[in-house]
Amino acid sequence: MMKLIVISAPEALMGERDTMFQLFDLGLEKFHLRKPNYSPEKVANFLNVWPKELREKTVIHKHRFLAEKYKLGGLHHGADGQFETLNGTHPLTQSKSIHSLEELGNIDQNYDYTFLSPIFDSISKSDYKAAFSKKDIEKALETKKNPVYALGGINSTTALEAKKLGFDGVAILGTIWDTIMHKKLIEEFKRIQDICA
Repeated sequence: MMKLIVISAPEALMGERDTMFQLFDLGLEKFHLRKPNYSPEKVANFLNVWPKELREKTVIHKHRFLAEKYKLGGLHHGADGQFETLNGTHPLTQSKSIHSLEELGNIDQNYDYTFLSPIFDSISKSDYKAAFSKKDIEKALETKKNPVYALGGINSTTALEAKKLGFDGVAILGTIWDTIMHKKLIEEFKRIQDICA
């Protein structure tokens, strides 16, 4: 069984919240809120209308104080981020993005999980191509210290490949947000969800 994570669109999208609510209703367990160009205030505005029951399923990228203020589920670190010793009363998971197989063997084992990318050619970034061979991925995953999720180019076809390669989960972005037709978006989510089950 693999875990499935949805990452927010980097910019504001019409209907994004309603889509997320529907994905949660369909059984999504974890959502990563990543808005790299948003100020802390703008991220807070997003969270102000986010239902409290979904906040514990939400992981924020940057703005740790918002993670604690809104009692979110976790904090995600970019490639240059470091694991933090958290002294607050609210427990947070911590995850990290990495972009090389060498990092996979050296990552702090305290992280709850890691995103490794790009595994396949990106759907949302046309110039972001797969960076590793399948053989090298399989070998590197044998040395992992924590769960590793495939990121980059994940759709229903590549999710199955990621499962065969030995990933613990997949994170999807472009498959959801680059799909114009809502019905197709939901159908593709369900296909990936079935593969992960």
